[in-house]
Amino acid sequence: MIVTFFAALTSRATTFESQIASLCNPKIYSLCLVALSCSLLSVNAFADWILEPAADVDATYSDNLRQSGGEKDDGFQSQVGLQLRATRRSETSNLQFLSSATFLKYSGVDSIDEEQRETFFFEGRAQRVFKSGQFNLRASARRQDLLQYNRVLEQGVNPLSQTDDGTLTEDDTILDDDFVIVDDVDRGNGEELYYRDSIGVSPSYALTINPLTSIVFGYDYNDIGLDDLPANSTRQESTTHTASVQLSRKISETTSVTARLSGGQFEPEFSTDSDNYTVSLGGQKQLTPLSSITAVVGLQRIENDLFSDNSTIFNVEYRRKIESGRIYATVARSILPDSYGQQLTSDYFAGGIKQNLTQRLSWGLQVRLSRSEQFSSLQQDITRDRYSVSPSLSWGMSRHFQLRTAYRFIHNERSDRSDREPTSHRYTISLEYFPRGR
Repeated sequence: MIVTFFAALTSRATTFESQIASLCNPKIYSLCLVALSCSLLSVNAFADWILEPAADVDATYSDNLRQSGGEKDDGFQSQVGLQLRATRRSETSNLQFLSSATFLKYSGVDSIDEEQRETFFFEGRAQRVFKSGQFNLRASARRQDLLQYNRVLEQGVNPLSQTDDGTLTEDDTILDDDFVIVDDVDRGNGEELYYRDSIGVSPSYALTINPLTSIVFGYDYNDIGLDDLPANSTRQESTTHTASVQLSRKISETTSVTARLSGGQFEPEFSTDSDNYTVSLGGQKQLTPLSSITAVVGLQRIENDLFSDNSTIFNVEYRRKIESGRIYATVARSILPDSYGQQLTSDYFAGGIKQNLTQRLSWGLQVRLSRSEQFSSLQQDITRDRYSVSPSLSWGMSRHFQLRTAYRFIHNERSDRSDREPTSHRYTISLEYFPRGR
């Protein structure tokens, strides 16, 4: 089925196919296609699993592909992407996996020597209910090219998961570029083309005290590796460990509150290690059967051999299901490590809407604003601002094919480079394939 798709695409777009044909190693590409095809043939064999494969072919033009503040490099980025989403639910367990591999090629950009690149991501979640509580595990692995924007393929707009009474469930995830809505202080703060490899593991256990109260013990591990760095680069790899304990209590049918303590360590490759301690209070409110808000506010302290300092942190998330779509917004301040071995104070806003206009036509809009700056007065005083706006339009050509167009405006600013404020305009057209259809 997948082979037929690419054969049909070849006959309709010969020029574009010539770029795609040289996009990736044929052996790797064939193995991916075989694996995806086998997953389709195995649907009946794994009746308990819901398997949702997808594939896409993209072409992107940018007037400043490297987001350079000096001489701009316009050029094309073409790519082939394969994705598989798998879900298995039972009365006592829940398993969710989302994986994607992307093979891309840059063309017409003289400053990029390595034209052919590959990226992937894997996200897995597991839940298991016991008499005394619930075990949760979240694991992820990503290989990212920071000039590229990863995107989860979905046909039209999938409504948020709902319980029997129509309210939103706690494990709903708003899908966005980079898979989940997170701030990224390394985007736009340099012009180097490199790979960032990350591995994250987050196990936790929610111990049930009574039907309304639980204590959650958690641990987070995150390892960042860097590959293909220029010889003169000052970026460095890092590892982060965090242990936490959280008290949660449901005070009504629509409201719950939390109190959380955590401590951890940030270990950059060359810079000084830092210890961090956080105390926070939060709550979640079901405003209506179709909307919810979550808010957390706290104080974080960071200590190392050079300084000790405190900062207020917060996170407010709003979600609302509307007719044939959804709205989301996040406002946050957090302390985030960057690839230079520093920890930065980051203020961040992300918001958007995704909605079906007709049975075949849907649209979306994403807006992101962020500012990151030094956490301590002893660090280098550099402020980084980043703005991004991206509208998109999708048309369901048939039960299995969807055509998508998108535009992304990006603007970066750095206080130490006031004469270089890179702006870029990206235009993308995608043909997406969903073997299982609507």
